Amino acid sequence: HPAPQPAPAPSSDGRIVFASDRDGNSEIYVMNADGTGVTRLTNNPARDNAPAWSPDGTKIAFASDNRDGNAKIYVMNADGSGVTPILTGFIAFHLAWHPDGTRISFAGYEDREYVSGPEGSTYVMNADGSNMTEILPERNGVMPGYLGALAWSPDGTRIAFESSYHRRDQGAALYVADADGSNAIQLPQGGGLPAWSPDGTKIAFCDAADWYPNGNIYVMNADGSNPVQLTNQIHGCQPTWSPDGTSIVFASYIDDDTTEIYAMNADGTGVTRLTNNSANDQDPDWLRAAPAPAPDPAQTTGDERCFPETGHCIAGRIRDYWEQNGGLTVFGYPITSQQTETVEGQALPVQWFERDRLEDHGGQGVMAGRLGADVLERRGTPWESYPKASSAAGGCRLFAETGHSVCEPFLSYWQQQGGLERFGYPLTEAMEESIGGWTGTVQYFERRRMEQHPENAPPFNIQLGLLGREVRGAE
Repeated sequence: HPAPQPAPAPSSDGRIVFASDRDGNSEIYVMNADGTGVTRLTNNPARDNAPAWSPDGTKIAFASDNRDGNAKIYVMNADGSGVTPILTGFIAFHLAWHPDGTRISFAGYEDREYVSGPEGSTYVMNADGSNMTEILPERNGVMPGYLGALAWSPDGTRIAFESSYHRRDQGAALYVADADGSNAIQLPQGGGLPAWSPDGTKIAFCDAADWYPNGNIYVMNADGSNPVQLTNQIHGCQPTWSPDGTSIVFASYIDDDTTEIYAMNADGTGVTRLTNNSANDQDPDWLRAAPAPAPDPAQTTGDERCFPETGHCIAGRIRDYWEQNGGLTVFGYPITSQQTETVEGQALPVQWFERDRLEDHGGQGVMAGRLGADVLERRGTPWESYPKASSAAGGCRLFAETGHSVCEPFLSYWQQQGGLERFGYPLTEAMEESIGGWTGTVQYFERRRMEQHPENAPPFNIQLGLLGREVRGAE
């Protein structure tokens, strides 16, 4: 096949973890995004494969076929230390972390089934291996023979996965479903090994006509529309996106009979070879974000930004989060200094803002407080008391977790401004409410209250309530 053309260096953000048998058997390695700095992380006679970064970059989950005599799933630190088994007795593939870092999904089957011809499935468990459940989505009454690779949407509310029920005669099918496997919809484009783009609008996948390692990579919209073939005669797949969504890394048999790792632009141009040896390099996973800073989260850096409007300053990790996630528009001005408070039984560095309370959870990062739930609770009308939606109306999205739906124009704002991470689940339906002399349509979420202001031109027709002032002022 023709050799790839030279191309600009791929996105330099993050690191790539992958599996390679270059030292005799499959081990886990990491490298920089341009292919430099290859470092071996595991060293064991067993076959280690399917590595997956935790969202904060501090951990790597991987599968091993015979460490200690059993097939297991392990988690280790990003430097290869602290290897810890979390699940025993499963042949596992396609590991993936939930975006909030609390759960891990994998495709596989019990070790004892391997000999008798398994019909594998896809599972989700807590990050410590507990509470494992099988995902068995409904698909128009068709039960697959094998549920394979699963990918989480960036906000964690949706999954894309493959079903190889028809693999031998029709290829695999691709589905999108809610995070618990419900409301599954088969996408019109068949294929496998889905990978969600960082902004949640696209899915890269391997086509079903010629299964890995003889397939090609496509990108389509998240609803399955507009599939575009990116590669031609590139025998490989396993796509993974760069953190900024401009590049895709994949494994390929492009040049010889061994698998190597390549990068290309998100439109399929500029194929660049990242590894080059006689071994098989595969299972790449690109770290989506930089690891959390190491210093004590209770300490600020001294790099303060002060606001004469309220007389308070922001600094350290809370300042970083405030500036990177919307600043004044989303959070408003600081109304307290950074201080230690007890939140749900934990002593945490927190700071109050006009619209929010930011909480520094150490290795889990900075998070927004659940002020939407707090406001409803303080009123004596907890969210559980509000009437639920029986079904989602046209153009709306129903969340089974709380029984509430989100409709336009709030739905577009929710999707575009951070989704589940920024707002949490809806706690009420849209409703009319009077607040400080203003009357209008509002909807409460775990972390926010959205307010509709039709008197303003977009994007200012949707505003976020001053929950920080309301809750802080009531204490």
